[in-house]
Amino acid sequence: MNLIRIHLSDPAGQDEHLAVCLDPDAPAAELCQADVLTGRHLMPAIAAARLAEWILSLLPGCTVAAFAALDGTVRACVRTGNSRSPVVAAPGPVTLTLTGSLIHSWLLAGKPRTMCFTIPGHPPMRLQSDGSASLAVSLATSGACSDR
Repeated sequence: MNLIRIHLSDPAGQDEHLAVCLDPDAPAAELCQADVLTGRHLMPAIAAARLAEWILSLLPGCTVAAFAALDGTVRACVRTGNSRSPVVAAPGPVTLTLTGSLIHSWLLAGKPRTMCFTIPGHPPMRLQSDGSASLAVSLATSGACSDR
């Protein structure tokens, strides 16, 4: 289990949540406490999307389930209130776990079309969104995001 801290551009401030990799050795207690669940294995996009939806149906406390697809995207399912929705992300320069966490931060920030962020140990980055279900992560251009 990892405590993830992401510094967001205003007004959201900071997102801090628990991320867990879903593998056979993960303790059940950690899975039940996770805000973000990710998997280690690549799979076809439709299988990744269905697995994410299924995981959220089993774990009502989890907000984001995200899995890497063979096409290079991350297929996720997100919980907002009582509903679940699919999200497709192009992870760019970040890992699968961080992509799942960025999706969590994007939800917290209200699904903005553009979101700048920093993660300790990484350069400033930008997340672009169509406002609903498609995200792309990239390195921020010089001066585009202020470091906190």
